[in-house]
Amino acid sequence: MPGPYEPVLGEIAADDNTRGVVGIAPSLASLRVTSYFDGVTAVHVADAAIAALPTMNAGDVLLMEVQRGSALLPTETDPADFDAIRLASARGIIVVAAAGNGGSDLDAWTDAGGFFRLNRGQPDFRDSGAVMVGAALSGVVGGSHTRRSSSNFGSRIDCYGWATNVTTTGYGDLTPGAPIDQSYTAVFNGTSSAAPIVVGAAVLTQSMYLAATGTRLSPGQMRAILSDPATGTPQSAVDVGNSGVMPNVRRIGEEVLGLVPDVYLRDAVGDSGAIPNAGALSTSPDVIVRPTPVANPTAAFGEGSGTENDETLGFEVEAGAGARRLRRGAPRQFG
Repeated sequence: MPGPYEPVLGEIAADDNTRGVVGIAPSLASLRVTSYFDGVTAVHVADAAIAALPTMNAGDVLLMEVQRGSALLPTETDPADFDAIRLASARGIIVVAAAGNGGSDLDAWTDAGGFFRLNRGQPDFRDSGAVMVGAALSGVVGGSHTRRSSSNFGSRIDCYGWATNVTTTGYGDLTPGAPIDQSYTAVFNGTSSAAPIVVGAAVLTQSMYLAATGTRLSPGQMRAILSDPATGTPQSAVDVGNSGVMPNVRRIGEEVLGLVPDVYLRDAVGDSGAIPNAGALSTSPDVIVRPTPVANPTAAFGEGSGTENDETLGFEVEAGAGARRLRRGAPRQFG
């Protein structure tokens, strides 16, 4: 496809190696690009979307990184594009679409017949099934989580992502004169940079759900999860025009999918969880598991007990086992 596909793909899936940047989901099994350019015009969006479907399975994610017309509207405002997205959704494909950079209230937009197709509060609203993504400022200038003025907005918007200061592959402003495979940027922006962020969240959410259940989330389920205000980060309270929420993958995993870690650990009182940790690492057992209660654990195992660095105090917990299934041996250690 024409346009900045290198920055888009870098945001989603740049390799986790010693070079450049790391994508949101760097371990994707596959990643494909379908062009809507026929060598003369770049308007064959529906054709490109339909061409992608035979290579996709239910639960896969299709990004529509397109805006339409001089008003820079969402691509589903084109009837053929809408039908293609609706077909993809009906086949179980999760479509994520950029809202466009026209700065318009989509609730007020009407199609050629005068219908409010993008206004959820109107009876003539039509739902393509896509997750539509707006764009917000990422820095303190102008207010973090505030809608970028160029981003379209309205009740149709489900989520938002960062629209400024996005660092990814391509363009080369960070690496002037470098070869194309060493080209990086810090200025990718707009709904073009916001939509891949939500794609990354969708891919990670799907991966967690698949690992936990053996099945995949449907387009409707995924959109409901990503756009849920109970777990997502809201836009600025003083903002004008709906941009939805920014998905919080950690909260989705813990609160929606129930994938809660068994134990949170820290190396010292001052360890905030920031990586890397600048403080000292503990050399004593972080967790001591005993088969029977200890009357005074602090006296028995705490500072001054003489057992602070004894790594043979506990029993080893077997993952997935009940609380009573313990094995004698050194306790688990975490650094």
